[in-house]
Amino acid sequence: MEVMREVHEHVARHRLRLSVWLADTDGNAPDALQALRERSVDGLIYTAAVDQMPELEADISAGAPIVLMGRTIRGIPTDTVSGANVQGGRRVAEYLLENGRRDVALVGGRAFSPGREIEQGFRQRLESLGSPLADKRIIYGDLTYRSGEHALEQLWNGKKKPDAIFCVNDLVAYGVLDAARKMKIRIPEDLWVVGYNNITMSEWAAYDLTTVQLPIAPMAEISVELLLRRIDGEQAPTPRRRRVEGALLVRGSTAHAPAVPSTK
Repeated sequence: MEVMREVHEHVARHRLRLSVWLADTDGNAPDALQALRERSVDGLIYTAAVDQMPELEADISAGAPIVLMGRTIRGIPTDTVSGANVQGGRRVAEYLLENGRRDVALVGGRAFSPGREIEQGFRQRLESLGSPLADKRIIYGDLTYRSGEHALEQLWNGKKKPDAIFCVNDLVAYGVLDAARKMKIRIPEDLWVVGYNNITMSEWAAYDLTTVQLPIAPMAEISVELLLRRIDGEQAPTPRRRRVEGALLVRGSTAHAPAVPSTK
């Protein structure tokens, strides 16, 4: 909802109208693409969480004005606006190690580009700081609430329990936090939990989740600007890639330890 609200706001500034289509479970939005082909709409901002989509690639190759927001899709040469996810993953690694966490785990997902980028930055920074992430400390899933619950059960039943878990989205972190309550694991005394995205529920008292804020407003503004350039016929020799840096928001799931800039 936040993405749609921000895109709508920036579209309205240009006296244009926003139409919204919901993608199906595999990311396809045939009605949206058909509307573009029939000139019922002038362009598309595509936000579905998929990693490959041949139909979309065909329209882009034919010159259709399409911008990807929030992710990249392999093999599709079009303008893309996303969070600086590698940098976000690095920042979380720094924060955890700077505040004494040593047995860190990751709940990730390789099926979509942000998850891979977040993991890349997180693992690289842990290794560069002398605390490489062991493969047994990584749980991959479908990035749902249930996958967070199952991930904590797996990690907590191991020989050595983690003292911090980094989840590549907030929904997974909610599953970890609720499972911790059921298992009588104290947050943050026994376990720190960090998410990614800062969706609305993360600031609720029930979760009070430390997380990386995805910069939705500037991403929406840049996406609309790039799309309007394409609609106006502007040609770029190569696709434009924009990465927007987010911020680490520290809350109660990590004991409110300060997020200070790294000096390492």
